[in-house]
Amino acid sequence: MKELKLAILIMAHRLPEQVALLCNCLMHKDIDIYIHIDKKVNDSSFKKLILTPNTYFIQNRTATEWGAFSIIDTIINCYIEIMDSNKYDYICNISGQDFPIKTMPQLINYIKENYGSEFIENKSYSLDDSWWQENASRINKYSFINMKFKGKYKIEKIFNTITPIRRPLNNIVFSGNSGWFCLSNEAVSFVISSYKHNKILNRYFKFVWGADEIYFSTILYNSTFKDKLIGNLLHTEWLTSEKLHPKVFTAQDKIQLKQSNKFFARKFDYTIDKEIIDYIQTLSNKY
Repeated sequence: MKELKLAILIMAHRLPEQVALLCNCLMHKDIDIYIHIDKKVNDSSFKKLILTPNTYFIQNRTATEWGAFSIIDTIINCYIEIMDSNKYDYICNISGQDFPIKTMPQLINYIKENYGSEFIENKSYSLDDSWWQENASRINKYSFINMKFKGKYKIEKIFNTITPIRRPLNNIVFSGNSGWFCLSNEAVSFVISSYKHNKILNRYFKFVWGADEIYFSTILYNSTFKDKLIGNLLHTEWLTSEKLHPKVFTAQDKIQLKQSNKFFARKFDYTIDKEIIDYIQTLSNKY
């Protein structure tokens, strides 16, 4: 097939030195890098340190809140800006604390071999599934995370006590498991269109905590893209005691990361363990 043109969207809010190292690992002639710095953060240190070629800072910055619908707004806004800038076959979104664990030529070859697929998690709603057993309350109960009044969580608790379980949307099968994915140009265009026009879906998800981990997958699962969803490219491990946060990898994880069949891993923090980041850079720059 023709040369594949890939955009990688990095969503960052801290650790500018680490994000600069990440950008170095992503450099490839067929890859453009876009960086969204949370609007709550001064982006000057990022712009000073990140000097890799074919790297662009998102101009339409937004402020995000963990678990809130604002993450969806941000991804969509970034998609629109990226699509207006150039024509890409795929757009991958990662966080500023991810790193590639394979080389960029390996990533590009894999996408070429599976061209037409959508690399996004797609666990359809079922209480037989362990993820949905733990996360069904996200869609069955109301979250007030997007509300802007004092005492909202106390009101949320009372509200969920006195109201019945939320009714699912007609003819919609919920799907999810991750907010990190790599989508084709066609799929990105589809989710942008859905975001702009499906106001009922948007209203529903504004009362869902961690909506980004379900919203995008649900849109694609309930469309002609359903049979093209094959799982994302990210290696993640969840903490046993707190499954809302991924494990921060350390040097003790070298072997498992090297043996992973994924292309990125999350998450890393050079203030906690720089040795693993030095090691990861040898994997992604092997060729």
